Amino acid sequence: VPPLPHDTGVLAEEPISTAVVMFQWQGPSVSKDPASTYAAAVFSDVLNQPGSRLQRRLVDTGLFESLGVNYYTQNHVGPITISGETSPAHVREAITALESEIRAFADSGYFSTAELDPVKRQRIVGTMFGLERASGFAHQLGFWWAVTGLNYYLGYVDAMAHETVPDLQRYARRYIVSRPHVRGVLIDRDANRTIRLSAEELTHWGARH
Repeated sequence: VPPLPHDTGVLAEEPISTAVVMFQWQGPSVSKDPASTYAAAVFSDVLNQPGSRLQRRLVDTGLFESLGVNYYTQNHVGPITISGETSPAHVREAITALESEIRAFADSGYFSTAELDPVKRQRIVGTMFGLERASGFAHQLGFWWAVTGLNYYLGYVDAMAHETVPDLQRYARRYIVSRPHVRGVLIDRDANRTIRLSAEELTHWGARH
């Protein structure tokens, strides 16, 4: 999959009560950059914790009702997604604040070792617990075998346990910070008649806000 040449904005109008904001990047491929896939998993887990800086600044302040970060492991370009819900009235303010946080992801002090250790243990426990059930083991084995091969799968827990703050910063710089991405918003048509958000505005967000 070729890299995105520039940012892209997508606007969809549907009868919903909130506004859904979704950012997406082309993330690491297991075959080309396996080290970054481990960092991606820990990075997402840390940011999804209620006490993370991202959650404190964007959810606890009321800009977003909810916000989640995800990396989907794939052999060729696994997608990185940040998505959340906000009110139509706050959608521009929410996107601006999210862009500001994204620019800070690779900054010194954005993550701490104290944040990494609990989420690594939690993911390890969750992985091992899934292996104790025959159905869970079969599902995981089939997925990882098809996507990455068994060597990656068998070494996943150990590799992830060694992730550090600099590893997360390198991952953020290489795949997220200042990298082309898609900004998407799903909003009610009547609500958008009031705020007049457009795909063009989303595409050129950095130049206009």
